Amino acid sequence: MKKQTLTLTLLFTLSSTILSPFLTSCGNPKNQSANSTTDTSNSSTTTETEKVETVKIATTGGTRPWTYTDNDDTLIGYEIDLLKKIDEALPQYEFDFEISDFNSIFLGLDAGQYDIGVNYMTYKKEREEKYIFSDYVGYYPGNLIVRKGYDQIKHLEDLGGKSTYVSAASGGGAVQIFLDNYNNEHPDNPIELKYSEDDQWSKYQDLIAGKIDFLKGSPITFKLYADEHKDILDQVELAGLPEEEAAQIEDPYFFWLFPQTDRGREISNAVSEQLKLLKQDGTVASLSEKYFGQNLLAPEDRGE
Repeated sequence: MKKQTLTLTLLFTLSSTILSPFLTSCGNPKNQSANSTTDTSNSSTTTETEKVETVKIATTGGTRPWTYTDNDDTLIGYEIDLLKKIDEALPQYEFDFEISDFNSIFLGLDAGQYDIGVNYMTYKKEREEKYIFSDYVGYYPGNLIVRKGYDQIKHLEDLGGKSTYVSAASGGGAVQIFLDNYNNEHPDNPIELKYSEDDQWSKYQDLIAGKIDFLKGSPITFKLYADEHKDILDQVELAGLPEEEAAQIEDPYFFWLFPQTDRGREISNAVSEQLKLLKQDGTVASLSEKYFGQNLLAPEDRGE
C-alpha cells in the first residue's frame, strides 16, 4: 500500500517563516498543546510515507478452500482473502503472493526468501523450534469418514480392531502420529494399518466396499466435492466423533509461519495484531462461512 508523499509549497514555507515570531510569542498552553499535536500528526504522516516494505508470502495455491486458484488462475481462498484484508490495514507493508510447492515454502522461509508461509499449517513441535507462529488463523476439527450406515465408531475407544489406510508419505503427519500412539497405548487391541498409495477417491471406493473401516476426513469434503464425486459421497458419512475427541486426531488450529528473525517477529506481531481485530469485527466469521459453510473461530472466541 503506497502512500503519496506530501510536499509543502513555497508559499506555506514563507508564511510560516514570517509568522513564526508572532506564533511563538503566544503563551497560551492550549495553543502550545495544539501546535504540539499538529507537529505529532505531521511526524506520523511522514513516517507513513517512508519506503513501503514488500512482504513475500509463499503458498501452494492447491489446498482448497484455504488457498487455491480459480478458473482465471487468480489466487483466492480463505487464507488469501484474510491476508488481503490485513494488507489493507498495514500501510508499511505490501503483500506479494508467490505459488510454491509445499516443501519449498519451508526452504524459502529458512533462506530468507519468504516472509510468511501460508498453507493450512498446523502445529508441530519441530516447526515451533524453527518458526514463529501467528495467532491462530482458524479452528477446524476434522473427523472420521465411514461407509453409510456403519455405526461401529462413535468414540476414539471404538477404533481398536478397526482398519484404515496410511501411506509411506504420511509418516510424519499428525494423523499417522495419532495412529501410532493409539496402537502403542492399546497393544492388545490396535488399529489395523494398511498401506496404500492410491488416490483419495480410490480409498473411498475401498471404504465403501468394506476393505477398510474408516478414513480421516472432514465436513468440508462433502461441500467441496458434492458435484464431481456425488456418487461416492452419497455412500459415505461422518462418523460423528465428539469435537473434543476429533481434536485429538489432528490439532484443529492452523496458523501462518514466520522466520525466527527480527524481521520475522516484526511482521508476525503486526499481522497477528490485525488478525485478532478481524476476529472481533466479524471478518473471520464471514470469510469462513463463505469458504467452509461454518464459523472457524475457536470455541473460546465464539463464547462457548
